[in-house]
Amino acid sequence: MNKDNDNVLFSISVCGGDGCTSSGGEIVRARIEKELTDKKYDDKIVIKDVKCRSLCFSGPVVMTAKGPRKKIYKDVGEKDIPGIIENIIKL
Repeated sequence: MNKDNDNVLFSISVCGGDGCTSSGGEIVRARIEKELTDKKYDDKIVIKDVKCRSLCFSGPVVMTAKGPRKKIYKDVGEKDIPGIIENIIKL
């Protein structure tokens, strides 16, 4: 994944808190990374690991952002990832 922030247009933040991690957050993060690579978006979208968003009851939690525009996804599963990736491109 490209770490050069000059090319990054979007970000996806994945909660790394205990609640999200125990609900499959690491699996979700890995699937996001694979999807970005497969679709060749990995040079335009950066994945960030973030601390607890205080939404533990709704984990895993993923937030997408393009500048000031943000969207939070709750109860994210592997099947949700393709739609989240497509939605971030539309931001």
